[in-house]
Amino acid sequence: MPIITKGEQARGILNGIIERGSAIPCFCTESVYTTEAIFSGAASYKKKHKIDENLPLIISFTASYEDRQQLKNYTGLQDPREGIIAVRSDIERLAREDGPYPGLDVIVHLDHAQPGEDDWIIEEYGDWLSSVMWDCSKYSLKDNIRMVRDFVAKNRDRFIIEGAVDEIYNYINIIHFS
Repeated sequence: MPIITKGEQARGILNGIIERGSAIPCFCTESVYTTEAIFSGAASYKKKHKIDENLPLIISFTASYEDRQQLKNYTGLQDPREGIIAVRSDIERLAREDGPYPGLDVIVHLDHAQPGEDDWIIEEYGDWLSSVMWDCSKYSLKDNIRMVRDFVAKNRDRFIIEGAVDEIYNYINIIHFS
């Protein structure tokens, strides 16, 4: 299946890559041009290296992440809801078996998902995503760990889940070493 929609499928692909000692690219997109370039580049790499089996890649995007709102930027409408509809349509269109870029296994990753603000994406598009970074880094480390743990407990069978502990650097200044 060209678009990997189950966390377990994605986990299997990633475990195979680890076993082979290889790597997998993860590309962020925020426009149809970037999405097409990701597919074109992966297809060119596959052809150049004469890879017969499907080539896996990860396409990623952010939604409410303050530093970069890629779904909001995906269309000229500046609306993350329109952005996810458009990016999904583009990925499905380009990844289809009779499309311009067959032979790619696409893991779709929601990057820096913000609790509360991006819950709607998990609810409405969770059947299409296979990987989520649940970014609780704007909360205290204790709350971050609790929130990610809760998200994992609820969704471990649906997604590969990544946490973000960006706040750790803030604690370095208050830790005293003896």
